[in-house]
Amino acid sequence: MTTEADEAVEAEAVATAEPEVAVSDDAQEPEVELAPAASCESNIEEVCRILDGAERQGRDTDKPEGTRWIVLSDTCARRLVDLLRAS
Repeated sequence: MTTEADEAVEAEAVATAEPEVAVSDDAQEPEVELAPAASCESNIEEVCRILDGAERQGRDTDKPEGTRWIVLSDTCARRLVDLLRAS
């Protein structure tokens, strides 16, 4: 089940990264194709930007740890993995 927070994080990641999106007949969600990375540093910066911009949920502070969190869509998590592997 996708929440509004999932959709917001995914929309942020997709909108700011300017990926090419192709929708196949078999897929329920668009497949995101990553543009070739310029460098390891740019990949790390992209991962940091996605995590910094992710909507926080829970308490105002993460004390005790685990009381404030982010939710990533599957697409966003896969994008992070792809960016890290390309680094």
